Amino acid sequence: MSTTPLQISNSVPGYKAKLSVASGTPPAVTAITAAATVGTTATLTAAFGANPPAIGATVAVAGVTPAGYNGNLTVLTSSPTQFTATVAAGLGAGTVFGTVTVNPPINFGELDEIDFTKTRDMLDATSHDANGAKIKKPGLIDWNATAKGLHLATDITQKAVRAALDGSTPLYITVYPEGIGTGNTVQTGACYVKDFKFSAAVKDLAKADFSLEGSGFLVESVQ
Repeated sequence: MSTTPLQISNSVPGYKAKLSVASGTPPAVTAITAAATVGTTATLTAAFGANPPAIGATVAVAGVTPAGYNGNLTVLTSSPTQFTATVAAGLGAGTVFGTVTVNPPINFGELDEIDFTKTRDMLDATSHDANGAKIKKPGLIDWNATAKGLHLATDITQKAVRAALDGSTPLYITVYPEGIGTGNTVQTGACYVKDFKFSAAVKDLAKADFSLEGSGFLVESVQ
């Protein structure tokens, strides 16, 4: 099962909405409690438990001082309590500790458009006592999303979306309707890829579209 996470972002100036997607399992954020270096090898301590990052995986470190620990790092060794990665020489021991995200999002190349819809079924509860008017009751919540952009043959995130469709792999999405920023709304939920469309015209660039169907609730929170 793929665990490649995807970040779908827009390159159009002024466009704020974001949609990030993780395939297989959602990104997992763990607090870092210690950081030290020997030469260019950093050892960072975090309570991963039964789900440590895989060797060779990319993790995202944020909020650590010195700042040279922060960024996307490739895991050299891993255990339930720590991992090692290559950093710049001479960082010294950490003094302030942040977080490490296993399977951090990466950009979905050249996205142009995101459409997101959340609905609730309405059930017909009309009876002979309704006095000539239909009576409705709220039913189940449903949601879906579509994303459109340019097709990039080498883009690993577009390949991962197609793989999720072929393999019936669940995706875990995070929707940022107002963009990423403190105080903005964020919604998260599980879904599946319904379709992936490729199109190419003689006088235009090749394009790739895909649609997602929700599975379960979208949970709303604040960044």
